[in-house]
Amino acid sequence: MATTRANGAHTVAAWAALHACRDPEELDRRFAAELAGLLPATGLVLCRADDAGDDRVAFAVGAEWGDRHGDRRTALAPVDTLPITFRGHRVGALAVARVLDDDERSTLTVAVAHYGAAFA
Repeated sequence: MATTRANGAHTVAAWAALHACRDPEELDRRFAAELAGLLPATGLVLCRADDAGDDRVAFAVGAEWGDRHGDRRTALAPVDTLPITFRGHRVGALAVARVLDDDERSTLTVAVAHYGAAFA
């Protein structure tokens, strides 16, 4: 994924806008839409840690895993996973259906940091 200055600025604004969401459902809708636009041909699943410490599917983008809401992340067998944390606390993980290049990993690392802060 080639990141230009223009789409890089858009991405920064999109991630910052996550902090204005009023509830987890709005946050998930906005984040899912941004992820789908950023990596349209990639299956992504956002999982949040439940009270028992298991990662449960909150939403999926792409057709690879279908509607798996509430499933455990371990049932997905992702190719790559990025942890989501906030101030040292585990919020969940973003499961990815393919190998990410360095630019994609860098962009998604920033994205999940914003998601974690906005969710907390």
